[in-house]
Amino acid sequence: MPKPSWRDRVRRWKLGWRALVHPRQADRELEEELAFHLALDGGERGRLEANLEAYRAAGDLYGLQTLGRDLAYGARLLRRSPVFTAVAVATLGLGIGLNLALFTVLQTVLLRPLPYRQPRQLVTLASTSVKQQGAGKNVGWLTAEDWKRQSRAFSSIATYYGWGPTLSGAGDAHPQVLHGEHVSANFFPTLGVTPLMGRNFTPREDAPGRNREVLLSYQFWQRQLGGRPGVVGSNLVLNQANYQIIGVLPASFDAEPFRPHMDVQVWTPDGYAATVEDACRSCQHLQAFGRLAPGVSLEQAQAEMNAIQRRLAAAYPNDYPADAIVGMMPLAARVVGDVSGLLWMLWVASGLVLLIACANLANLMLARSAQRQREMAVRAALGAGRKRLLRQLLTEGVLLGSLGGAAGLGLAMATLRELGPWAAERLPRLQHLHIDAWTLLVLVAVSLGAGIVVGLAPALRASRAVPLAALHSGRGVQGGAAGPRRTLAAAEMALAALLAIGAGLVLRSFLQVLAVPPGFDPAGAVAADFVSSGPAYASDAAQNRFDQQLLEGLNADPSLEAAGVVSVLPLDPGNYDTRAYFFQEPPITTFPAMARANSFYDTYFVSPGYFAAMGIRLVEGRLLNENDLAHPGDATVVDAALVQRLWPGQDPIGKTIEMARSAGAPHHWARVVGVVSDVHQYALDRAATPEVYQPYTLNPGEAGTVVVRTRGGTAAARAAIERAVWKLDSNVPIEDVRSMDELRRGSTAQRQLALELMGALAVLALGLAALGIYGVVAYTTAQRAGEIGLRLALGASQKNILQLVIDGGMRPAGIGLAVGAGAALAASRVLARFTFQVSPADPLTYISVIVTLALVGVAACGLPAWRASRTDPARALQQEG
Repeated sequence: MPKPSWRDRVRRWKLGWRALVHPRQADRELEEELAFHLALDGGERGRLEANLEAYRAAGDLYGLQTLGRDLAYGARLLRRSPVFTAVAVATLGLGIGLNLALFTVLQTVLLRPLPYRQPRQLVTLASTSVKQQGAGKNVGWLTAEDWKRQSRAFSSIATYYGWGPTLSGAGDAHPQVLHGEHVSANFFPTLGVTPLMGRNFTPREDAPGRNREVLLSYQFWQRQLGGRPGVVGSNLVLNQANYQIIGVLPASFDAEPFRPHMDVQVWTPDGYAATVEDACRSCQHLQAFGRLAPGVSLEQAQAEMNAIQRRLAAAYPNDYPADAIVGMMPLAARVVGDVSGLLWMLWVASGLVLLIACANLANLMLARSAQRQREMAVRAALGAGRKRLLRQLLTEGVLLGSLGGAAGLGLAMATLRELGPWAAERLPRLQHLHIDAWTLLVLVAVSLGAGIVVGLAPALRASRAVPLAALHSGRGVQGGAAGPRRTLAAAEMALAALLAIGAGLVLRSFLQVLAVPPGFDPAGAVAADFVSSGPAYASDAAQNRFDQQLLEGLNADPSLEAAGVVSVLPLDPGNYDTRAYFFQEPPITTFPAMARANSFYDTYFVSPGYFAAMGIRLVEGRLLNENDLAHPGDATVVDAALVQRLWPGQDPIGKTIEMARSAGAPHHWARVVGVVSDVHQYALDRAATPEVYQPYTLNPGEAGTVVVRTRGGTAAARAAIERAVWKLDSNVPIEDVRSMDELRRGSTAQRQLALELMGALAVLALGLAALGIYGVVAYTTAQRAGEIGLRLALGASQKNILQLVIDGGMRPAGIGLAVGAGAALAASRVLARFTFQVSPADPLTYISVIVTLALVGVAACGLPAWRASRTDPARALQQEG
């Protein structure tokens, strides 16, 4: 047959559309076409060819009409079985809704591009080394300037660092601390962002003493300044100094890649030059990113930047390790961090739940198709071919999938409303959480796929040659679906076992993390940040005096047991790199030598009362005292990890070390006066780092967090801190009051999120698998009613029948458990990414899950077995006969 032309195709589509919209008119036209061709030849051969020619002329009319009739017939069947329809739609809706909700989270966090111009060209840059495996976030200003001058792989490179200016309050209002960023002048042009109002920074403004311009976020302009149109050119008082507003950023601008979980409100030039003390090469407190030049790949840029860094290490050996390289990754990957594996795991887990739901519903459809064998036999006797029957049943499955998809969409929207606020502190970018066109496309694909999966098994079975006995039986021919139903039940149990083992490993890891001692006592410890800035605190003496008077006021408060200040709080999400260096005798003066000696530590500036306020245990020696504050460079307290690194097996008290904040900074000697327990500064699932505690008077202004110990709760502690601070200066703002219990819980938030979601999915999977086992056992038991009656009549006991039925039901369950456990072992390398101090082949987890699922399987078999054991033999044999 010749290939149809495009005109024929258009005609067929028109006819098909008319067949759906005006079926009666289409039927009439088809009959007229048939009559015309039949009149040409009266023979049988002519009749056949005429029929074929008429259907060819009608195009896809017949197929579209039968599709519409199949849909209508399927809808009538579902309407006549409301209980079955409700169960089927609810089962599919549950699986599709959870899958869609987690895909929306996955798509929002991982797949949706960052809202900048050509975001895939944006790459983060960090100064690091081969020994650190390229890990690192920071860079020194002079290093970044060398990168800008020497690199050809990047069209531009920008730098930034955090800023917390104080906005003066109006009238009696207390001042507030804003979230801000110091940025290089090319920061926004590198991103491709143009202000909604005003302009960007200029290179001339990005200089020491000249950086008094500020860009505002759209949200800050609306909330704080009422959205005034004439705001550009006016002044904003920050840190008691005037800053000129030069522009307002667009509402769509997203700052989260640069300050996660923070609403950045103000931006100002960083004001760096080579003469600034913190601009040294080893003063790595800036962060950098660049835009790849057109046609340059990430691999090419990496090779060029590594070559530049090696040249810098050769030219400045005191400032770089000998194996210096540049750490690079896409900006989007930096934003996502370590959550990508977690989100993929959760989405795959939701997909397993959907597969279990589909298998469960396919089991129901198989049972239902067995009851429809008489109907299928009649259709076959009237001329319906195998493909016709297959299409009818697949159409019913797709119809169920569509209804389940609609229910799933509603469930997904409700889930996201609850999940968004709950997970916002645990995952990045969730402020943009919403269902978009891609999500709806996935919904359509998943719904159709689920409908085909649900309808395929019963369709294949029912479309086979139907026995003629089905025409003479009121019930049809039963029993043929037992094998496929057992297979589906085994598959459900295997998927449930895989999910439950994954959830068990996550639970065991979470418990292991919670068992890690943080090194401090969080119960009763409350912290708050304060910012003493402006002309009144320009000198070190003024800053130290304020801190001392604040501590005196807090220690005199009867509601508080202890008080102290610290530069960086443990487990704080805003915890920044506090790395410094120490020099042993003989003197180590070069960066490569320090790297070989592992001469790095974390340094924290504290008051003597900090240890009591935090509940940090003294291991040996003494803590800092008031005399140390007057001579801050003389004494230091270290932790046990540093002692183990420097002086294993020796008495550390009285040892002296020479220290500096950076390789090029001034050094000072300090004598170790005490050793305290290791504190997990960054996370409970990270090893404790070597730490040094020095008097806060050594670096005035560094101690910006006050910690108090109280029995009165967070609210009482806040009130005490506010009284003490505002008694000294009502212009000093207090922010972010939080308990150490909150910070400890927050440090495990992502693991808790994984545990709760995986646990919920595993419970759902277990429930669906139990229903599947129950359905198979109940079905097969009903089919074997006559056999069971005969066994009872021949003397079998109720115990024998119970054992017979339970053994038959547990056989597919046991196979499923074995397959699921094997699949979990095969995926151990993947599961290892989400475990902590727990093997992915942990025997306790596997045994616990298998025993639990086996007990659930026995319970699912129990009710049908109990009913079967109480069968009346006479009645069962009479019905069978």
